[in-house]
Amino acid sequence: MELNDIQELINKDETARKKVDEAHQLKFDIKQKIANEKKSISEQAWIDVKKEIDQIKEELDQGIQQAAHDNDANFQEVSKNIEEVFQTKKDEWCETILKHCLD
Repeated sequence: MELNDIQELINKDETARKKVDEAHQLKFDIKQKIANEKKSISEQAWIDVKKEIDQIKEELDQGIQQAAHDNDANFQEVSKNIEEVFQTKKDEWCETILKHCLD
């Protein structure tokens, strides 16, 4: 009877050890799955952030190009106006300067 009890105890110990090993393996598998999922989510988040940054950069570049074009057009218009004023007033200004120099 003792031998049967010892054999039964050994079988129960082996069964319990298998269940513990299976639980440890399950815990390891779950940790691996969580780590892989975390890595995947992180990589996807960086992809999304980079895509958004690229889109914003493109919009800003277009805005800068438009502003440069507008500034150039404004500069041309102001330069033209200044040139016209100069052409119409240059003789008068030269006479005024000459008068001030001679007086």
